[in-house]
Amino acid sequence: MSVLAATLSHKITSSNKKRRTERDEVTKGGQELENNSREGNWESRKQTNEEVEESIKPEK
Repeated sequence: MSVLAATLSHKITSSNKKRRTERDEVTKGGQELENNSREGNWESRKQTNEEVEESIKPEK
């Protein structure tokens, strides 16, 4: 009976570990998307700031 209990315990543990790994990969992917979005937003704001600075420079 203890062999059966050990086998079941191992299967449950490995199943939980696999599930945690899958969840962590999804979370990591979501975080990467958020980081990419922030980076893209910063690039577009920086570009807009440069355009505004160019437009307000006095004409020579």
